[in-house]
Amino acid sequence: VSVPPTHVTGELERPKRLPPDPQTEFAVVDPLIYTSDAAFLSQLNAELVRRPRGQREILLFVHGYNTTTSDAILRLGQFVEDTGFTGVPVLFTWASAAKTPRYVYDLNSALVARSHLKEVADILMKTRADRVSILAHSMGTFLTMEGLVDAQLSGRLGKRNKIDTVMLASPDIDIDLFRTQVAILPEAFREKIYVLVS
Repeated sequence: VSVPPTHVTGELERPKRLPPDPQTEFAVVDPLIYTSDAAFLSQLNAELVRRPRGQREILLFVHGYNTTTSDAILRLGQFVEDTGFTGVPVLFTWASAAKTPRYVYDLNSALVARSHLKEVADILMKTRADRVSILAHSMGTFLTMEGLVDAQLSGRLGKRNKIDTVMLASPDIDIDLFRTQVAILPEAFREKIYVLVS
């Protein structure tokens, strides 16, 4: 993702038409497609070893409801730019309909994506990262919590000591479901979870 030189912190200067103008708008440039998990893992490790030990961090971003993949990519790029994050950002995208009236579709798509979130988590745990932080937004918080509960129930969460912080931004989870999910997680892990609301 290229960041326009005129970027204003807190703003996401989206393309008004295609192709985007990298001088004034965020743009995806020279995208790479990894044909295997091994190729993706290799590239992650190559990026991680460019950072000093102790600073080899991955930020996994799980986007929310009503979000296209391209919007999620640009939003992650903006987040990295605005926060000065120096680790390796990774986007977990799922099949949002990206239409406001398609809430139920998105909810079902988030549930379908749970098994794929496990696959990505397995890859991230094999990296040379010192730690992994998770930033989930909106319905992505529901998906993330479901993934954490699944990992706990299958005995995998306790082996994932790389997870440092879980940030749930503007969570879209029923409060009773959230209480149930949190109760399943070990107390030591619950202390890593932050709920961000405005």
